[in-house]
Amino acid sequence: MTETNTDIVQCDTKPDLEPVAPRYRVRQEQGLTVLEVDLPGVPPAQVALELEGRALALRATPRELTESGDALRIEFDSAPFAQTWRLPNNLDLEALTTRFEHGVLTIQLPDRVPKRRSIPIVQS
Repeated sequence: MTETNTDIVQCDTKPDLEPVAPRYRVRQEQGLTVLEVDLPGVPPAQVALELEGRALALRATPRELTESGDALRIEFDSAPFAQTWRLPNNLDLEALTTRFEHGVLTIQLPDRVPKRRSIPIVQS
């Protein structure tokens, strides 16, 4: 029996792919917590970031692959990404900033600076 290249392309497919957690790193810089999320194959327009209370939720959908011929093997994962992080109280969520570059979403979370106030002393 002669083997053909089409013998290696048989695979099970899932019509409704469950979201997978993306790979990420958390690092500290002076006065800043930086969260870097790897989102390979995801265009920026397909990334949604939402903040509800202290929960930061990410959803992202990889681009659809367009094929220009008969694929012999496909190892690209087309499952959507989803992750939620519970953020600590010491971060200033109003000053959160993001940047998306080369498939990496960078979220910068500055530390909250305690506000100083004077407390009047009442003399009785």
